[in-house]
Amino acid sequence: MKPNVEEALRSLRLADRDIKAFDILMNSPEAHSSVVCFHAQQAVEKSLKAVLYLNLIEFERTHDLVKLAELLRNNGFSRRFRTMSSTSLPPLP
Repeated sequence: MKPNVEEALRSLRLADRDIKAFDILMNSPEAHSSVVCFHAQQAVEKSLKAVLYLNLIEFERTHDLVKLAELLRNNGFSRRFRTMSSTSLPPLP
């Protein structure tokens, strides 16, 4: 497997962990909203980076979702994100 594909899959697996943590914490009355939001932000960040890795788009180390989204938009991904559904994604190995 190509290194960029491996890195994209790794990023998606990590995003999946954050999504699971978000789901659990979201339903916990003891969880502080900052912790719940942290995991939501992390899942989105790692998902955006997976697309960047997969498409060999270089990016600086950042946690800024707007910068990552703009980088994708500047590389022609704006339409795909509006029309892509979760059912069109390939399953993770």
